[in-house]
Amino acid sequence: MCYDAGKSASAFEDIGQAVGLLDNYCGDMLLTPVQAHAMIELEAEPKTVSEMSVCLNVDKSNASRTLATLLNQGVVESVPHPTDGRSMVFQLTSSGREKLAVLHSQLNGQVRAFIDLLEVDEQAALETSLTRYIRAMQTVPKQAGYTFRELTALDNASIAAVIRRVSAEYGLTGESGYGVTDPTLDCLSDVYAPENCAYWLIERDYRVLGGGGSPRLLVKTVWLNCRKCTFCRSCVVRGLQESWLLLLWHLPGGRVTAAATWKQQQT
Repeated sequence: MCYDAGKSASAFEDIGQAVGLLDNYCGDMLLTPVQAHAMIELEAEPKTVSEMSVCLNVDKSNASRTLATLLNQGVVESVPHPTDGRSMVFQLTSSGREKLAVLHSQLNGQVRAFIDLLEVDEQAALETSLTRYIRAMQTVPKQAGYTFRELTALDNASIAAVIRRVSAEYGLTGESGYGVTDPTLDCLSDVYAPENCAYWLIERDYRVLGGGGSPRLLVKTVWLNCRKCTFCRSCVVRGLQESWLLLLWHLPGGRVTAAATWKQQQT
């Protein structure tokens, strides 16, 4: 059964309305949500316009306008960059720090009032879920351009080369008991051809970068038997191996259903 992302989207809309994310100003301050976010970023350390655009996930012109408004309000000041004489960095003024402290107090009090209505175990579950959700939000952009698909006979040589190359990088030899010398390595599409098996690849720009398989997708069990799982470093640093594992774990069975499930998860 596929998860209904629409329910979560609706829940986040309700949360946004409840905490005032759709309001013109944050709390009792004459600060828009974007301006407040910019001040919070500057609380950690001074930033250039380019750095602020990355933090706010906006283009440089929008970041520049936001900083200019805060500059006019006297809560932010610009100073020469400590190492680059051609650049300026923005930092909070003493007035800005005082204003931000008041905003923190207001917003924290609002969230605390909501959290206090939850049981202790619910609070812990919420913290864990939010941490994982934020991690997922940060991971998805890193995985853009990478795709998952089933292995075909045309991919045998590519995935075998990846397995041998990555195994060599980590010193995983056949003499040590690893499957790098397994004769089936060059014909994995045949090994995972039965209907209750599947081998899924990770690729980008038609280049195979990793993959792995499971021989018992249709057997209901509490564990997943994964074999010949190998991923290049570019996959690992983007968390693609975790996405791949979740893909196999949630397959309800059958290859057509598997492909449909993955497409729905990506929309």
